[in-house]
Amino acid sequence: MKKIVLQFTILITILSIFLNLNAQTWGEYTLIAKQGSTSVKLVNLDGTTYKSWTLTGNTGYSCFLTPDRCLIRIVGGSGGNAGSKIEKVNWDGQVVWTFNVAAHHDFCYMPNGNVLAAVLTTATSAELAQIGMSGSLKYDKIVEIDGVNGQIVWEWRFIDHTVQNTNSSLSNYGTPSAMPHRFNTAVQGSMGYNDWQHLNGIDYYPQRDQIVFSCKALQEIFVIDHSTTTEEAKTGSGGLSGKGGDFLYRWGKPSNYGLTGGLLGTIHDAAWGLGETYQAQSEDPGADNYHAYAKMISVWSNSNIGGMCIEPPYASTGFLFEYTSGASFLPANYYRKLTLVGNSTNMGGNQLLPNGNMLLFAGAGASTAYEKNSSGTTVWSNATANGCSKVTRYSTAYVNGEFATICASVPIGNLDTTTQGNGINESSLSKITFKNPVNQREKIPINQLENSSDNLIELFDLTGKLIYRTKGTTQFEVPYCETGVYLLKINNKSFKIQINK
Repeated sequence: MKKIVLQFTILITILSIFLNLNAQTWGEYTLIAKQGSTSVKLVNLDGTTYKSWTLTGNTGYSCFLTPDRCLIRIVGGSGGNAGSKIEKVNWDGQVVWTFNVAAHHDFCYMPNGNVLAAVLTTATSAELAQIGMSGSLKYDKIVEIDGVNGQIVWEWRFIDHTVQNTNSSLSNYGTPSAMPHRFNTAVQGSMGYNDWQHLNGIDYYPQRDQIVFSCKALQEIFVIDHSTTTEEAKTGSGGLSGKGGDFLYRWGKPSNYGLTGGLLGTIHDAAWGLGETYQAQSEDPGADNYHAYAKMISVWSNSNIGGMCIEPPYASTGFLFEYTSGASFLPANYYRKLTLVGNSTNMGGNQLLPNGNMLLFAGAGASTAYEKNSSGTTVWSNATANGCSKVTRYSTAYVNGEFATICASVPIGNLDTTTQGNGINESSLSKITFKNPVNQREKIPINQLENSSDNLIELFDLTGKLIYRTKGTTQFEVPYCETGVYLLKINNKSFKIQINK
């Protein structure tokens, strides 16, 4: 009898530990996409397969699940080498979109359905002469690809944002330590000029319309403005920041711009704390701070064999970062670092989750992915990730497509159209007025709207996709989005509104 009681006690203890660990995890499904394989799967927390795809062509470096329940992946390439194309595959395994591009390592799926991709490019002799260089050089550029027609609609090039102090007759002449928002051409990087940056992680922050990316060869992360035109992106002016395509922020190796120090070493997989699935996993997708870590930047450091996250010094207003001339970019140290045991020679990923946990994978040679809490305790692991560059966690609501159809209850056919042109609908909301049309990033007051914590202001596109949401206020900030007509919903009343660039 005592033996039975003891066995029962042990069983209950083990079960309690299991339940306690799972209670500390975030999300329910993990995407495992191995390079060089045609198989992709979503696994439950217990390791069983929830959904699998068998695709045509091997998966390359990156693969993600989109809010509308599609896979989007690089096809071909290995170890971060460029693939042949990016393709989007629906839940049933049918290819719905393809773009032929030699994506260098990583890409990012944007809320508007477009794709940001890194492309390794060979500089011409004329381009090199303009920046005081010669010989052979390959640099990275970032292109935005339209998710419908496959056209490149925006471009940013690293080579346009350099500084050198040897030829005063050139436009990029200056003192590198005094111009850290540009890159010093004398810094060759760990992989030489034939792969100058080796851009290997990219992510998008829709509320600020900014891009973060990591460069393995330069051992730094960078932030740039995406609100520019392609022409402005070649310069140091324009966009919401007013800085054009120059770096708004950089972190990891101050010695690259003439100072001392370096914390990151070899890196991969830079991302905003809100993650490569952007705001769609939030209960409040339009909110700027839907969880405490949304504005942090996460990165995997191969040299530290661990994931790091940092808290950039955002300026109190506008779209810039605080910076003191002649000093290193802050913070002086990382906010959190969680490490793994073993080696991390190449690739690897770190997803900062909304509860503060990190989903870590050491890349090439590793087989186990780990979720660790803020104190470094492992709360979940899966030993079948060998061959992956990184893994990604998703919530049940995201996997079920709820964020792609969040506004299905708003019937487009029942829009109040009397507001078109003047923003007034006295029959439905007495005396409510607002500016119409509006421009991106404008703060628009809703006149005569009673100040209440219950106020709910939402913006939808005409397919029913939620673009923006704010609560408890009488104004809204127009987000970055395509120009056109949108549905503005104020509490329970709907209005059409024109948004311009």
